[in-house]
Amino acid sequence: MGNTTTNPANAIPVWIAPAPGSQGKNITTATNTQVKTGSGVFLGMTVNTAHAGATATVYDGTDNTGVLLGTFALTSAGPITEAAGGLPFTTGLFVVTAGGTPADVTIQYI
Repeated sequence: MGNTTTNPANAIPVWIAPAPGSQGKNITTATNTQVKTGSGVFLGMTVNTAHAGATATVYDGTDNTGVLLGTFALTSAGPITEAAGGLPFTTGLFVVTAGGTPADVTIQYI
C-alpha cells in the first residue's frame, strides 16, 4: 500500500545531501572553540562518540557571552539537526564543549 505512518515497512528511504558549501569542525575535548568568524548558518552537529553528561553550547559570537543559539546533550551518537535552513549567526560560531568525559562531535555550518 502507500507510504503511511500506519505502515512504516513501506517507507521510502531518503538520503539528505549536505548543504552546498557546508563545512565541519571536529571537537574531541572539553574546550572553547571558535568554529567560524563572521556570518553563516549553524546546520547542526553529529555526535561521533557520546558520553553521559557531555554537552555542547553554541553561541553567535566570539566567546561565551554571545547570543545563545542552543545547548545540546551529547549523550547518544548520531546527528543533531536544526530546523530546515539551520540557525543563522552574524558575529561568529562559538562552541563550548563540556562534561566529565568529553564527547567527540562534528559541528556543521556554512
